[in-house]
Amino acid sequence: MDTQFARQFRLTLAELGAFTALVAAIIGFALWDRRTMIRPFERVVKSLEADLSTNRQRVEALLKPCGP
Repeated sequence: MDTQFARQFRLTLAELGAFTALVAAIIGFALWDRRTMIRPFERVVKSLEADLSTNRQRVEALLKPCGP
């Protein structure tokens, strides 16, 4: 009887380990995917910031309200 319980315990432990590894892999993939998706956006924002800093007077003139 003890061998059956020991075998069942090992099987449960293996299933728990597999489930934990799967959850960790999914969370890792989600974080990696999120970071790689944001990188191109960060490059565009940095490019726009550089363009804004060089053309600040033109941008301010465009944003100035017309009229009194």
